[in-house]
Amino acid sequence: MFKQCTISRYVNTDLNVTCYGRQACNNVHYWGPGIRDYYLIHYVISGKGTFQTKNKTYNIESRNAFLIEPNTLAYYAADKNDPWEYVWVGFNGINAKHYISQIYLSSACPVLTCKVNNELENCIEDMLSYSHEQIGRDIILLSCLYKFIYHLTKSIDKPTSNLQTDIGEKYVKDAAMYISNNYSSNIKISDVAKYINITRAYLFRLFKKYLHTSPQEFLINFRMERACELLSNSNFTVNHIARSVGYRDVLLFSKIFKKNIGVTPTEYRKNQSYKAY
Repeated sequence: MFKQCTISRYVNTDLNVTCYGRQACNNVHYWGPGIRDYYLIHYVISGKGTFQTKNKTYNIESRNAFLIEPNTLAYYAADKNDPWEYVWVGFNGINAKHYISQIYLSSACPVLTCKVNNELENCIEDMLSYSHEQIGRDIILLSCLYKFIYHLTKSIDKPTSNLQTDIGEKYVKDAAMYISNNYSSNIKISDVAKYINITRAYLFRLFKKYLHTSPQEFLINFRMERACELLSNSNFTVNHIARSVGYRDVLLFSKIFKKNIGVTPTEYRKNQSYKAY
């Protein structure tokens, strides 16, 4: 059984489906060594095989998912005694790397073991069933891809020690992203920890480990950098800028600004005006 569909590859969107399919392989089936120009994820339904990338060989079996990264030499082959059956989906896009990180796949950890999850197969089967749609096909295929990524993330078994490191780094990235999207609101570090579903104490340890600063210091520095930009490049009042970077109390904002930047907001703006002149 072999079902496949390949579609357009070079769309500058959040995500873009490039190919997808399902195959029950015979015992001489292999691909590569070769490279792809997009991310490609296989999920093994049954059987076994081998996967090689970056001078490492992985023994793959049912419930394993493995990742081929763009422009990375790879090779995979079905087991001669128990050839595998798998589904796959390929995609690119401006945020493709971010979504890969959501699945905890990476160069250092390109293979994961999943819990039994028929939804992964169903997503690909749905994509195949929509292959000949004339109206709205790209939209429905993209929705299936998002569902595939979601179900894959939810079905991952307990991570290995190497994956734990990747997860810690991902938590920090997610926290930094949350702060960059919400710094203008009256957020607290407890809100950040709650968003990524870890304790505040654990978030503190991760920030110290990866960024050598605390989450609170990161938030303040982010707000101060944005405030400096607004003071230099806009005519907004100090009061408006304070609110724009998350401070309802302009006096508190001015105090924190001077402590971190060395001058008051008004003095900073005046200095920037002199430099521009």
